[in-house]
Amino acid sequence: MSRPNRPLSIGFLSLFAILLQVSLVTASLFSPSIRERAADTSDGATTNYAAWVWGENNSQFIFATQFNSDTGDIYFHLSAPTASSWVAIGTGEGMGGSLMFIVYASSNGKNATLSPRLSTDEVEPSYSSSIQCSLVTSEGYTNGIINDTYVVNAHCTKVLDLPGQKIDLTRTDAPFIFAIGPGSPQDINSNSVEAGIRRHVTYGDFTMDLTKATVTSGGAVPTSSNFTMTNAVQGDITGDRDWTGAFHALMMCGAFVIIFPAGVLVLRIMEKVMWHGYVQGFAGLVAILGVGVGIYLGRMYNHSKNVNSAHQIIGLVVVLFVIVQWMLGFFHHRSYARNKRPTLMGKIHRYAGPLILLVGIMNGFLGFDFSNANRLNIPYAIIVVIVLAAVGTMLFLKRRRKRKQMVAIEMGGLGPQPYQGARGGASYSEVGGDQARQPFSSNYDDRSRSDIGLSGPPSRDPPAYGEVPTQPRQMV
Repeated sequence: MSRPNRPLSIGFLSLFAILLQVSLVTASLFSPSIRERAADTSDGATTNYAAWVWGENNSQFIFATQFNSDTGDIYFHLSAPTASSWVAIGTGEGMGGSLMFIVYASSNGKNATLSPRLSTDEVEPSYSSSIQCSLVTSEGYTNGIINDTYVVNAHCTKVLDLPGQKIDLTRTDAPFIFAIGPGSPQDINSNSVEAGIRRHVTYGDFTMDLTKATVTSGGAVPTSSNFTMTNAVQGDITGDRDWTGAFHALMMCGAFVIIFPAGVLVLRIMEKVMWHGYVQGFAGLVAILGVGVGIYLGRMYNHSKNVNSAHQIIGLVVVLFVIVQWMLGFFHHRSYARNKRPTLMGKIHRYAGPLILLVGIMNGFLGFDFSNANRLNIPYAIIVVIVLAAVGTMLFLKRRRKRKQMVAIEMGGLGPQPYQGARGGASYSEVGGDQARQPFSSNYDDRSRSDIGLSGPPSRDPPAYGEVPTQPRQMV
């Protein structure tokens, strides 16, 4: 056997190496860099991204993102459990000036609505049409409510050009915030990007290394079957609760459904005029405080900060009339105590009271609708019906008993009926049958009295404010 020609083999190998080097150089001139290829959207996969993950197993809140420094675009994946009515991610250390991405259920309860908003302060953020976002629906991406989870894959353009934005792609600890709303998806269910949201129940912050989540060309939404914390650090988490709404409802409904009706019973059943004034004054004070809380609460939300809804206007007018009503009652009582004569103030006070009370009660239904809590109208209606029925029944029984007493007095009485004066005067004993009613003991010689012939003892009830007090006839 002849031996191979070694110089010829070495020549072929050298030629192959030269061709390989030429091909690599050519590829580098006409192809994206390795970093850019990693961010190419052709296959939907990315390696240059940051991912924040909070929670465990099927209850994870995930935000994974990538930025394009040349175009100012952001690509992100956001998913969270639907146990809350809404979830949100925002830029910066606080709500003031934050760019926020809020997600909630759509009207059909199957899709997810993405609402990009800007926040100016610790209040409900407002939708901004200057933020152009769209859902990524290409192969490999799914959006909507999937297995009780909000899932959104989105691309927003030129977010780095927004005024006041707080995104610094050179920071390794760029701040972000997150928030979770109360309730369930059914609390909103809207396709509108301007749907109102209630105050969060949980919020917190985290940081991301945006130097590792930035590309200079292309861009894609990060994808993974199991995201883990990547280039991100968890910060503080705070539980929150919006008590102002509950306090406002409790004070206003309590004043008009419970305390004001109790004041009516104090006057009509117990016949305590002064205590009636005290109870109604306390109810008015509660209502005024409730309006103050409502004004503070209204400034937190976009739909209420302008004070132009029917509920707000009616509430302010009713409380104003409550103040006027109490003053009418107070000055009428002072005048009546001096002159024993009815006044126009008393007549207005008597008939305006029930009307103000009913309008205040009805405004409660408008309030629950206005706050997107109309599910509470049913229990509220049940309480209202029970209270009004109880008050009406007691007033009816009191009036019927009073009429029976008046009939008994006019007919001469049916047995001993002790009488206590309207202002705590002396007691009288009424004897029925054919015997005349005597103010004191039966052996008292009334022939020497100069007031024989006076009418019997007055009614046990004090005269109403609108009535002329009964006067004894002239002595003879």
